[in-house]
Amino acid sequence: MKNKLLILSLHFIFLTVFCQKKMIISVRDESDKKVSPQNIMIASACDKTYMNNYTVLDSSRLKGNEFLFNLKSITDNFPRPYKLGIPLEKNKSYINSEIFYLKDSDQTVKFDSDNGAVKFSKHNLLYDEILKFNTFFSKINSEKNILNRKYYNLIKSTDKKDDSITLLKKSFTQLLNKENSLYEAYVKKNPKSYVLFWNLVFKVNNYQLIYENIFKSFDDSITKSQVGNIFYDKLMTLKYFDNGNVFPPMEVNGKKVTSALGKKYTLIDFWFSYCKPCLEEMPKHKSIYDMYNKNGFEYIGISTDRTQDIPNWQKVITKNNLVWQNLIDENGIETTKFQIKKFPTNFLLDSQGKIIKKDISSEELETFLKNNL
Repeated sequence: MKNKLLILSLHFIFLTVFCQKKMIISVRDESDKKVSPQNIMIASACDKTYMNNYTVLDSSRLKGNEFLFNLKSITDNFPRPYKLGIPLEKNKSYINSEIFYLKDSDQTVKFDSDNGAVKFSKHNLLYDEILKFNTFFSKINSEKNILNRKYYNLIKSTDKKDDSITLLKKSFTQLLNKENSLYEAYVKKNPKSYVLFWNLVFKVNNYQLIYENIFKSFDDSITKSQVGNIFYDKLMTLKYFDNGNVFPPMEVNGKKVTSALGKKYTLIDFWFSYCKPCLEEMPKHKSIYDMYNKNGFEYIGISTDRTQDIPNWQKVITKNNLVWQNLIDENGIETTKFQIKKFPTNFLLDSQGKIIKKDISSEELETFLKNNL
């Protein structure tokens, strides 16, 4: 039971545990402007739901010649990327600064409010690593910038041609594949590079085998960290469970999970019998099942209960009259292989086994079935 609770809480500690102590960040504008902006924001990728989404953490007004941010510090010794939001045109739009890194101590950050450039020097965290990374990737970054400008100008042009756009997209794909190979080469020589890790995080928006290989080439200080675990879980979600993917060929006790497909829609729900949020959903799911089963809705429950908890699993099924197909993945062996560590986790599938939605709420499920059955 304790192990289950630890697994359940993994995805909720990113903000609550990683950021505990306080740290004061002094930000100074060193642009040529006579008047600095009166307020700026600071944001970080410290987000448990998706790591490459920046979340605004604080805002600050100019006092003297600096902006002071009072932030929760990071206590796991793993640097996080931050950036500044600089308002323009009376706060109607913003310039995003370059990325800089913070960890667990007070720091001064110097920037240029004209263009958002951070003035890096030896006092900045990961300065040498940033310099090394930028030097290694300078040529390909220049090539990417050229292609981006060409694409932007082509889209704006009134004389644009579809074949020109297609050719440019093909060139960009080839360049990104080249960049992937450079990532792979870089990590072999720099397996402890936090800068490469975070650039990989921001790069990944789909699954590719090379991304998994690059991640696994990092040092244990990254791959076995809590941050590394969260990223790997997200990567595996893209691999197996992204919307539009066919549900993977999972077998439980020698039986294919998707062998029961055939109804128009099927909800596959991963749970265990001592999971309070799971049990709270059961009556709602039972009501939905009773209402829509005859119209083409099926439900498959997969429990990850430990061997000693199987009697309780059976008791929950009987007590709640769960008449749908109930499978037991004893000790969560198969579930763990697919990096499912949060409970409950569910997947709504169509009749062909394609994933329509992950972690759909009972309210969303009822609305979806009402509109589609």
